[in-house]
Amino acid sequence: MKPVLLSFCWDGDAPQRLASELDLEHRTFALHRFPDGEILVRGPEKVARTVILYCSLFEPNEKLVALMLAVDMLRRAGADRIVLVSPYMSYMRQDKAFEPGQAISQQAIGKFLSALFNRILTVDAHLHRTPNISDVFPGAEAENFIAAETIADYAATKGFGGEALAVGPDRESRQWVARVADRLGCDSLVGEKTRFSDRRVEIEFPVGGLSGRKILLVDDIVSSGGTVIRAARKLKSKGAGHITLAVTHALFTGDIGRALREAGVDEIWATDSVRHEASCIALAPLLATGLWSECE
Repeated sequence: MKPVLLSFCWDGDAPQRLASELDLEHRTFALHRFPDGEILVRGPEKVARTVILYCSLFEPNEKLVALMLAVDMLRRAGADRIVLVSPYMSYMRQDKAFEPGQAISQQAIGKFLSALFNRILTVDAHLHRTPNISDVFPGAEAENFIAAETIADYAATKGFGGEALAVGPDRESRQWVARVADRLGCDSLVGEKTRFSDRRVEIEFPVGGLSGRKILLVDDIVSSGGTVIRAARKLKSKGAGHITLAVTHALFTGDIGRALREAGVDEIWATDSVRHEASCIALAPLLATGLWSECE
């Protein structure tokens, strides 16, 4: 019996795109909210032994509870193996106690999800000080897919090639920028970032004039947007031409679109890891490469 792919309504069309890529049936959980804020998850009464559960964890708190209840329901319905596909994995940035008295949320959420799922797949997880995704999810199979080539392939369909310049705002973005540049056959450039607070940073690029150069500004996560806004302004001050921002996880807060345009960003592309109007790059083909073995 083939697995079924289950999801919640908040992920939009992305789960269906993955189900179509894998030629699987897609069904959506029903979610009921009680007056006191508790939730009830409803799904199929019987399922195959293997179930793929899609849930991207942007704005995660209620979703984590929903996952816990969904897994309980699926185990009761006959599932032996449950695979979580969570393109955006929350709580990864707090990977150490930065001040005394803080929880290490990466470890806490990692242990929580490892106790629920047999296998966990995500994309461009924030692993700044954690060497491997398996260190986050003890006892579960875990894989972290990199979206750089998927983003580069989309850029190629939009006319980006060897004449473009792939740019990362800081050293943390170097790994993505290098892979994008290699795929497109173009040059790359990485900025030097000095952070003063969550919302105040300065960016410098070790280059002279850019003489109207076509820019693909690449980052993995954008939330408040301070880093990429500063980067775009600096690139424009050096004479950059058309700037396209390409981001894996668009966790946009406030009126960031307007702020990006004012900073000189002409286009914004994001993957569908998070449901957003800028989500134009489908991750289904990339995720499917890691799921074919579950469908045999």
